[in-house]
Amino acid sequence: MSSGESREPALDRMRLPKSLEADAAAEGMLGRIIDSAAPIGPAQMPRLPRGALSAELVEILQAARVNGHLHQGLESAQKRLHTERQGMALADERSGSTRGDRISRLVLCSNDGAARFYRHVEQLVLEHSPRVLPIVLDVDGTRMGELILGGQRMARLLLVHHKQDVSAVLLAVFPQHREARS
Repeated sequence: MSSGESREPALDRMRLPKSLEADAAAEGMLGRIIDSAAPIGPAQMPRLPRGALSAELVEILQAARVNGHLHQGLESAQKRLHTERQGMALADERSGSTRGDRISRLVLCSNDGAARFYRHVEQLVLEHSPRVLPIVLDVDGTRMGELILGGQRMARLLLVHHKQDVSAVLLAVFPQHREARS
């Protein structure tokens, strides 16, 4: 990667999941995602979307965990995304077509990781862009683990990999402003 090339995810070129494109509740969502982006640490770190860990989001993520739609940890997420990419490449080769570039996976991070951790997250997201959207939640890894995984488990990174859960998480983290609803 050249020194002038951006290492940040190209948020303005991402497309929402199909199920959200026609959903009135998602109107303006891509703009809200872009507007939420902020640096996650030192100046050289990328600007990533930021969001709150609401009670609604905790409930969605707990259900995703119970249904097997959530992976915990960077290594687990890397393996899952790599395996999926290989499978998609084979399917595309067999069908002779390529799939659309849409957000289909979410990497949810706590806000207390070290710079090195976020660089690994950045590499993961760029490697699997544009289908993977990172979101840094306003919670530390200990609290995120307790709320979503239960017990005293740490969770600095969670991969949401089911399309309905991805859409539900996006709606919970980037809702329309109440004033905009009629």
